[in-house]
Amino acid sequence: MRKTEIVLLLVVVLVVFGCAQSRPAATYTESPFTPPALVPPPVVAEIDSQVIIEPNPGPGPYTGIAMGYGGVVEVTLDVKDRVIISADAIDVGETLHVGSLAIDNMPGMMVEANSIEVDTLSGATITSRAILEAAAKALGKAGLTNADLKR
Repeated sequence: MRKTEIVLLLVVVLVVFGCAQSRPAATYTESPFTPPALVPPPVVAEIDSQVIIEPNPGPGPYTGIAMGYGGVVEVTLDVKDRVIISADAIDVGETLHVGSLAIDNMPGMMVEANSIEVDTLSGATITSRAILEAAAKALGKAGLTNADLKR
């Protein structure tokens, strides 16, 4: 009986260990690199309206920028002997026939009045205010304020 038990034990061991499948080694799968999604820059709600007066400005023209309705508004002033010789405004994306009217008309109004404090255009309030803010910054770069202009 002892031989029979040993034979059965060997058969069981062979069946269990001999027929068992070996486990596959752990596999490492590399996933492709995915960069994080680009986040657009925050929308600028307002621009600091403080005018910085530079101590020793060079020759003009002087340019200031401000945020308008559709984007950045840039105003360039040419000032000589405390008189606004020329003014020009450029916009990036103001509304046609609304904000663009302020862009087209307000620089001429500044030259005519020799002042950056001119009336805003009705319906183009945001663009008009941006033009006035940018003009104040440009005048500040010339080392002047509106009060310094000849009347």
